[in-house]
Amino acid sequence: MSEKENIDQNIHPYLGVQANWRSNRGNVQPLMRRLRENNRKENNRKFIFVTTAISILIISSIIISF
Repeated sequence: MSEKENIDQNIHPYLGVQANWRSNRGNVQPLMRRLRENNRKENNRKFIFVTTAISILIISSIIISF
């Protein structure tokens, strides 16, 4: 067996596995959209929590100052 045939035998099964792996892969866009929506929701929750905490501190400091 020549070196070229030996290399071809080693590469072709690998390429077949790669092709099957890629064909089983789905569309990534819906997953990315869901990830962005979840991140946006989490950021909104954090913003609401921080805003509420700051407003409570401000209101309580105004009440205490009188």
